[in-house]
Amino acid sequence: MDIDDINILMKYLSNLPIKEYKKKFTFLGEGIARKVFALNKNLVVKVAKDEDGLHQNFVESYIFKNAPYKLKRYLCPVLLYNKRILIMPRAEVFPNIRRKTFVDLKELREESSIEEDIYTLGEKYFLFKEDLYVHSSWGIINDTYYLIDYGCTSEEGDLYYDLLMKINGLL
Repeated sequence: MDIDDINILMKYLSNLPIKEYKKKFTFLGEGIARKVFALNKNLVVKVAKDEDGLHQNFVESYIFKNAPYKLKRYLCPVLLYNKRILIMPRAEVFPNIRRKTFVDLKELREESSIEEDIYTLGEKYFLFKEDLYVHSSWGIINDTYYLIDYGCTSEEGDLYYDLLMKINGLL
């Protein structure tokens, strides 16, 4: 797939009504502000339902682009992003963490600094802390757990990212 194909795909997905997503792709789930669909067995698209969804897509893209490796290593990669959609690798959530509301980070990854790193991620990027520890925010790609949902921000984060979006002409 070359850059022209990618641009065509992004334009197509960006303009596709939610009803058409439901017809063309497998629905995987939704949060308060976004719906998630499987594009294929390897990729998902997060589609903003409203302004909050646009905000969450921007936040995930911004954090993935700007986080240092020490923090980025826990994040599911953002492969493609525009205002309405965000494309990531498809992760599987395993039953052993579905039964719990919150996860024990040390059970997910081998890094001895994971608890400190995830705390730092939340502080540095103004994230809603509880979301970083809930089971549904984590998934497995190639036998490794990654944070797959990191777009919900604290009140301070709402203000910070809204300002960044305005500066970048996205609001």
